[in-house]
Amino acid sequence: MDKKDFIEKVEEMSKDITTSIATISLRLFHSGGIDPTEYDNDYRLPKIILSQVLHYLAFQYSPVAPRDKRSAKNLEYF
Repeated sequence: MDKKDFIEKVEEMSKDITTSIATISLRLFHSGGIDPTEYDNDYRLPKIILSQVLHYLAFQYSPVAPRDKRSAKNLEYF
């Protein structure tokens, strides 16, 4: 894959991720799993929800093939 194709694919996935973050965040906010009124108007609740959304999305975008998992693991060192 060349750099141009790589950037195009990353940008395409980034748009999907941005949309998913907003959609999933609102779903979790309204899920009943937390009571939003228990939180102050700061970043605590958004961080809690965003961390779970990112965890979910990381799983969705994780490589499946063992070879790809090894490649992803290797990138943790850079």
